[in-house]
Amino acid sequence: MRPLRSLLQLASLALVVLAGTGRARAQDIFGTSPGELTGSHASLDGSSNCGTCHTSGKELSKDKCLGCHDHWDLRTRIDSGKGFHSSDKVGSKSCWLCHSEHKGRSFDPMGWGTIGGRANFNHDWTGWPLEGKHQATGCDDCHKRKNRQGIRVYLGESKTCGSCHKDPHNFSDGPMKNCERCHTQDAWRPQKKPLGFDHNDTKDAKFALRGSHADVACAKCHPKSEFNLKKDVSDCKGCHADESPHKGMLFDQRGCDQCHADDADWKKYDFDHNRRTKFRLDGAHAGKDCYGCHKKNSITKPNRACESCHAKDDQHKGRFDKVGDCGSCHGTRDFKSDQSRFDHGKRTSFVLQAKHAVIPCRKCHRGRTPDDFERFDPGLRKDCMGCHQHEKVHNKQFKSAECLNCHLKPGERKFTVEAAKTFHGPDSEFPLTDAHANLKCEQCHKQADRFDDQTPNCGENCHKDRLHKGSLGQECTRCHEGGVWDPTRFDHDKDSDYKLIGLHKKADCFACHPKRQFKPTPTACVSCHAEDDAHAGSLGKRCETCHSETGANVFVDKPLASHNKLSAFKLEGAHTTTECSECHATLKFKPTKQTCFGCHPEPDVHRGRFGTRCEGCHDAVAFNRIKPIHDVGNFSLTGSHDQLPCARCHKDKRPLAGTGNLCITCHRSDDIHANSLGPKCGECHTQWGFAPARFDHSSVGCNLRGVHRTLPCMDCHKAGNFMGLSPACGSCHLNDARAVKLGGARIDHTGLTECATCHNTSFFAPSRPSGRESVCR
Repeated sequence: MRPLRSLLQLASLALVVLAGTGRARAQDIFGTSPGELTGSHASLDGSSNCGTCHTSGKELSKDKCLGCHDHWDLRTRIDSGKGFHSSDKVGSKSCWLCHSEHKGRSFDPMGWGTIGGRANFNHDWTGWPLEGKHQATGCDDCHKRKNRQGIRVYLGESKTCGSCHKDPHNFSDGPMKNCERCHTQDAWRPQKKPLGFDHNDTKDAKFALRGSHADVACAKCHPKSEFNLKKDVSDCKGCHADESPHKGMLFDQRGCDQCHADDADWKKYDFDHNRRTKFRLDGAHAGKDCYGCHKKNSITKPNRACESCHAKDDQHKGRFDKVGDCGSCHGTRDFKSDQSRFDHGKRTSFVLQAKHAVIPCRKCHRGRTPDDFERFDPGLRKDCMGCHQHEKVHNKQFKSAECLNCHLKPGERKFTVEAAKTFHGPDSEFPLTDAHANLKCEQCHKQADRFDDQTPNCGENCHKDRLHKGSLGQECTRCHEGGVWDPTRFDHDKDSDYKLIGLHKKADCFACHPKRQFKPTPTACVSCHAEDDAHAGSLGKRCETCHSETGANVFVDKPLASHNKLSAFKLEGAHTTTECSECHATLKFKPTKQTCFGCHPEPDVHRGRFGTRCEGCHDAVAFNRIKPIHDVGNFSLTGSHDQLPCARCHKDKRPLAGTGNLCITCHRSDDIHANSLGPKCGECHTQWGFAPARFDHSSVGCNLRGVHRTLPCMDCHKAGNFMGLSPACGSCHLNDARAVKLGGARIDHTGLTECATCHNTSFFAPSRPSGRESVCR
């Protein structure tokens, strides 16, 4: 209320000034100041500076307040929608409602009193809620700055922890300055879990924690919370120099990570000798222990020559020194049998080809001792049977000179071109064409020396029937040709029970036989065309009822006959020339309404009076053909009604709705029963005549006997009263009893109430008791 009171005082003062000056000009209001300005605005005091804040007369401008250079930072925050002055609390209010002026030099214009005082200020309004221990922190502990007039300011404070709290870690980069990644505002220790710091992320740390390092306490590597380590930890030696078992050795000159990994056990190592050195470790060398070649305490590299390690293993005693070193013949896999490096073609007169190139040396060089590789006599036969007698091959049909007539190279079963034409050429019994053209002989001829025991049929010998699994029989050549997978010989009409007709002739085989499974295959249309069913299954699964394989459709060829035969709704009259789409909006066809109202709305001429059963009056031939209305329905006209004019009942041509078909609607004035028997007159009367009535008196429990059967109804039901009559004799015959005379003498019935003790209901005299006092049960 204080700013409002100040404004009122200012307004009162202005009125006094105006009243005192009479018709003075408006700017004369500045001739007398309402009070001294505060210290912040002291430089503006004086009548010549009033326009700095005021616009016209005593009016103030919010733009002028925020336009002052001292408030530019505040204006920027308001324009960006940030801080307390942009909140719902004060965002739409004028500056001077909180910040008063003309109160003297020592007055604080901050306006804390208008919002309940500084101590009660809700920091949430600034957009930065205080959490944890900050809630109990005094304002001056964070807001320490003052302007040149000595007034404390509250803008421009940093939100980072380091602006108030000293960084014990001495972090230098920006992201690491975000203390909240590890600490909370409730307590500096212990750190929050989980941390917002990932030691394995290269953005946060240069050393990933894996394996044994993952469980190491932070203080073990970072004493005194020093996280910017000065020592080099890129190599294990930075921490584990004293633990190395390789001191003074060649290994000690290498980085630890060349052999060891920080995510594996220290005792396990993996050094890529082939990539990091010029000596490949393969064969027998691959499994050797490192210290087998690299002696302990040695800082030099071992000699790579075989003799440096295997001098004692040389069984040739210098015989092959002219040939070269050990590696000329031997490899590292097996010293005794691996002679694959020896070039037999260059160093001897016998070139090793085909199978000869891969057989062990000892197959031909059968020396007496392991180191004896004898020279063959130059005059020794070098044909096939010089070494191979071929006693059992080909049933001894061929001689040594004939081997290369068929075999392309020594020791190979591959045929020459001439032999291939002879045995499997175009004119042979089994030509090798298509997929068979490039097969190796042994793929079909399993026995090396037998070529005359094969059948031209595929059978189990070559092609196991994994696809058809015997479902199509064993005679593959019935459908397939040799070397051709496609069933070029198959005739669907002759070789199957399902003939292809019409569009099925153009269908792809795998459209009906997916995954090449040909038996069993369903023959029903829906088994293949379920997704093609435009009727969405509404017409069932027997597609062949309407469609054929040729694309013909019985509803297209003979629409009327087909509709009347296959549908429950017979087409007649105007329906026979109606387009299908007028009744069936989609090809789904079902469900389709079969009542007239389903397609034909009630015409305007009916004015909504006759309901939706159009077929009660109209037929499908023509709409203007109307059936005799009162010959059908629940009120057919017969007897006297059939002779009446329509207007007699349908006044103003209106239909009788509701209870219009009740007799009482028209015959209320004719009802002699005064509506005591209800409105259903037809239960007793007919349309042919009102009388006689067909009422059965026994239906109400009264069986009229004797003279009662011949009495007119009105004798008992006087004045049309048909309800609530007493069944006792005295209710009708009391006066008769009093007037009875016998032989001229009157018989006194006074006091007698039960007539049945003397009389019965069939006749009154002579008296004969019946025991029943009523005609009703």
